[in-house]
Amino acid sequence: MLTKNTVTADFETAGIQKLPDYPPVPVGCAIRYPTGKREYLAWGHFTENNCTLAQATRKLKMLWKSYPMLSHNSAFDLV
Repeated sequence: MLTKNTVTADFETAGIQKLPDYPPVPVGCAIRYPTGKREYLAWGHFTENNCTLAQATRKLKMLWKSYPMLSHNSAFDLV
């Protein structure tokens, strides 16, 4: 349920390939906080990364424990 306290997350991945290279590797996550602030965590791009996968994982785990989450295309992202 979307509330004023909801955090929205949208994962970005490397290109989608056929098996055995499926599912694609996540490379970043766009986040929208309840305040409206937006942040992009980039860890797997060729350039301009702003965090490591470990740092992004810690931040996302904290958000999942603290807020209701809405995820764009989660049926694909959570495979």
